[in-house]
Amino acid sequence: MKVIFDTSFIVLITEGPTPLYQQLVNIYDKVDPVVTKSILRELDSILKRKRINVSSFVPAEIVEYNNNADDDIVRLAIERKIPVVTMDIELGKRLRSKGLTCFTGSKNKLIYFK
Repeated sequence: MKVIFDTSFIVLITEGPTPLYQQLVNIYDKVDPVVTKSILRELDSILKRKRINVSSFVPAEIVEYNNNADDDIVRLAIERKIPVVTMDIELGKRLRSKGLTCFTGSKNKLIYFK
């Protein structure tokens, strides 16, 4: 299943072990992360400030959207009708207000919204 990973979730899973990714795999069996160019641009900016090992993160697909990352995520989720996983509360609210499927994490538990 293709799932859009936002920057906050990629940072979380590359900073260290977290059960959230495995919980996502338990739901969909196979998870193919999709990102946009704008998300990669945000990651690059974060890498300059933090020591994050993103080399272990390999997206299944990189979409050429290159505007504001959150706008690109919403656009991609609407166009492809695929879920988003994010730790960003505001992005989660925005996705839910449009009736889009999204996941977030709280206390090491994956929370599903539709």
